[in-house]
Amino acid sequence: MKNNYAFIDGQNLHMGTSTEGWRIDFGRFRKYLSDKYDVTRAFFFLGYIPKNKKLYRTIEVAGFEIIFKEVTLQGSKIKGNVDVELTLEAAVRIDDYDQAVLVTADGDFACLVRYLYGQKKLKMVLSPSRRDCSSLLKKSAQRKICALWDFRDKIRTIPALEYIDSRNIVARINLPNMHHEPDQRVEICLRAQEGLAQLEPDPNKRIKYIDFILQYANLSESEQARYEAHLQQSSYKEEIMGPVQQAIENSLRQGVQQGVQQGREEGIQQGWEKGIQQGAHEKAVEMARTLVSKGVATDVISDASGLSEEEIRKLLVH
Repeated sequence: MKNNYAFIDGQNLHMGTSTEGWRIDFGRFRKYLSDKYDVTRAFFFLGYIPKNKKLYRTIEVAGFEIIFKEVTLQGSKIKGNVDVELTLEAAVRIDDYDQAVLVTADGDFACLVRYLYGQKKLKMVLSPSRRDCSSLLKKSAQRKICALWDFRDKIRTIPALEYIDSRNIVARINLPNMHHEPDQRVEICLRAQEGLAQLEPDPNKRIKYIDFILQYANLSESEQARYEAHLQQSSYKEEIMGPVQQAIENSLRQGVQQGVQQGREEGIQQGWEKGIQQGAHEKAVEMARTLVSKGVATDVISDASGLSEEEIRKLLVH
């Protein structure tokens, strides 16, 4: 198997596909790069904007390695061009990969493309835009260039509503990853969990997959409140909450073990008790904060973690 790397101009990817009326499914795109072009590592270049943290997490979970560029303000516009960073990374790592896949339509990368082509290191240029792809880029890539549009059905987001009642467990678990409107986020999360309760008989697998669903959904605080209200009405309430509670208990046990190990490494007599207590408490707080962010009911978190409801409410503030 080849060891090819992908270098992706994130802003250009977003602008090109959205202008043409479709959206990338990052998980499907990463798989396509691996299957079609033998990409073992994929570097995603973006200007860092704090409010986009959820997006960055989604990209990372899909298997991309993000390299951020510090953004600047030019008037009212945010500028975060990644030309230099992407070019430098591709050049510095040239001995690490067999060939490179570039995802951009920007003519500023024509020089890099010519260099890679001359070194027999260019696998393909994938243009996010058909209409606005640079003629200079096309000339530099010669025949090694194509538009993402040509295979968009393999990498675009899938409408969640098409699979909301699916009997395919993989589809149901991945509902939050599919395309849906913002006001559908709570319903999509709950329907994914209900699908898991219906279709997965193994309780251990339920514990594993329900955490995936909550991570994918990544509900906001207001959405968490609506989620809790809807969950109380669900006929699968017990099946959904059972795996959540088990996941909390597993994490707390792991926290105790980490605390013991910490005490051992410190080599202090009191480290054992301190490590156990501190490790367990810190893990309890960490898990409580995570579950609060995912919309789990306050009383359930309190019962499972041992934290008071007052302590948990404080986590909502921070």
